[in-house]
Amino acid sequence: MVTVDVFEMHVAFGWFFFVFMGGGFLGAGLHGCGVLPMGPVAAVIGFPVLVTVLLQPVLKRRFLVSFDEEGVTVVRPLGQRKVPWSDIAGFCFVLPESETDSWQIRIRLDRVTPEGRRAPCSGPVLAGFGRSRLDHRRLSMHGALFHQFAQHGVGLVDDPRPEDWQRAHVARALSSCV
Repeated sequence: MVTVDVFEMHVAFGWFFFVFMGGGFLGAGLHGCGVLPMGPVAAVIGFPVLVTVLLQPVLKRRFLVSFDEEGVTVVRPLGQRKVPWSDIAGFCFVLPESETDSWQIRIRLDRVTPEGRRAPCSGPVLAGFGRSRLDHRRLSMHGALFHQFAQHGVGLVDDPRPEDWQRAHVARALSSCV
């Protein structure tokens, strides 16, 4: 089994915000019950900071992609999704409609619509990245992901074909992980 750490702070920010807000509500509730021996400001701000700092290592280990002989497992904070190799057509790049520069690398599932066309690229998200924020660490991480797909005979797919920058990114990433 090969596991790739795909932790990105900008992707995980929502999870940290959720933990911080939950810690704030919990701190306020515990302070109201008299359980926390601190002032109201410390209970609502200090307690969630402490909870967030303590949970950061746990959350960091919850952004993984594991590859084994059966398929690909995408691990996120609220669970994991296993996709067997027989259901995978490859991977693709998707630009969410709400974003301008934040791309997602997704698994392309081998599905066909009732009209006989290939279903859109809507599989699990493997990683997110901004084209303007590509550094060596991200390139190596992407290379590790792409290398595992290549070992199982699947690669970059898109309809009708990938853009030039996508093919160039895959080639650069693969060469950086060798």
